[in-house]
Amino acid sequence: MKSAAVLTLLALSLILSPTKAAQAKYAALVMDAETGELLYARNATSPKYPASLTKMMTLYLLFGALDSGRMTMNQPLKVSKRAASQPPSRLGLKAGKTISVQDAILALVTKSANDVASVIAENMAPSESQFAVMMTAQARRLGMRNTTFRNASGLHNNGQMSSALDMALLSRALMKTFPNYYPYFSTKAFAYGGRSIGNHNNLMRTYPGSDGLKTGYTRQSGFNLAFSAQRDGRRVIGVVFGGRSPSWRDAHMASLLDQGFGVLEARAKGQSYTFAATEPVAPPAKSGKKTRTIPPGATLAGAALKQAPKTETVKAPPEVSLDVASIPPAPPAPPTPPASLRESERGPWGVQVGAFGDPEAARERTQQAQQHLLSYMPPPRAVISAVKANGKQLFRARLMGMSEPRARTACSKLKEFSTECLVVAPTGETSVAALPR
Repeated sequence: MKSAAVLTLLALSLILSPTKAAQAKYAALVMDAETGELLYARNATSPKYPASLTKMMTLYLLFGALDSGRMTMNQPLKVSKRAASQPPSRLGLKAGKTISVQDAILALVTKSANDVASVIAENMAPSESQFAVMMTAQARRLGMRNTTFRNASGLHNNGQMSSALDMALLSRALMKTFPNYYPYFSTKAFAYGGRSIGNHNNLMRTYPGSDGLKTGYTRQSGFNLAFSAQRDGRRVIGVVFGGRSPSWRDAHMASLLDQGFGVLEARAKGQSYTFAATEPVAPPAKSGKKTRTIPPGATLAGAALKQAPKTETVKAPPEVSLDVASIPPAPPAPPTPPASLRESERGPWGVQVGAFGDPEAARERTQQAQQHLLSYMPPPRAVISAVKANGKQLFRARLMGMSEPRARTACSKLKEFSTECLVVAPTGETSVAALPR
């Protein structure tokens, strides 16, 4: 029986040629960065391995912490033994040392350092795996439906998947949400430890108008790239998954971007432009499976692909047929919570996540607790209240406005993140009785 299984695997390995294997990894799209309109799409929603494109979400969360004042550029980040032991590419950090937030950002956008990604994660969450939950929750809020993160670096994990469309949404969100931090992605080199570290994104040095983003590679993903460039007041975003080599990927991206600008330029002149399909992808086998079509000029609204107006004069891109039945579902991810608590889940109960001498520390703890709960429920209302205890001023950090069952569930989930938690009754009394274990 075992020998038969081995023979079957050998036969399959012969059938799956290198070309077909590369095609299985391949996906690409071009997006108008201003409107979110898709100018070209191929396998755009198919789950693929993102590799180091993952680090764009790590930076998105870090930028959010900087923007809110929860972190500062000069803040030292502690390096754990686990972070220091991450496989290459890495900066070579030593356990017990620190790295500033600013240097961490630069190390991610240039060196794509896996040890630094782990350092960021472990300093923003109790563990890297819990940081990955935060990443996935943020992905859902951005409309990234086919993305699940398992780590902060993009090192291969069978459960870590994304899509070309999702990475384009993330690229655009970085531009729109953090315009002050986005220029970091165009850094060509930075100095650290007496050496100059160059950016892995070589296309930035050669493509006119480029303004950055990120490369990625693992053996399972192929050569990935999210890229942005500007020309004549227009900006396009390109995403390529599964490139055959760095040079092939870069040349393919340059061709896609050129054609993306061609579409926008032709449209401005009232002309038509045919977007050439530049990747020789094998045609789908005929079957009775239902397919879904992304029409030319598709736009994004709530991350859904909607049909473009029929009056569109630009012919690009050609229609792209996605074999829905053949696309494997994304790995299980935390469910997207409703926008607000249902009526049955509301009430006068809550949870207390700490008491602090500093109101800012209390506020930070409630924000952290809300982030932990995002994957399971809408964030409850944060309440900071001042109390006197043993002659000292304390500030209680609480999340309120829940039913008793919802509060006990919230407390149970927070304990999984090693967050101190007590259930708060309507009377204001705290309780640990009957907490799920």
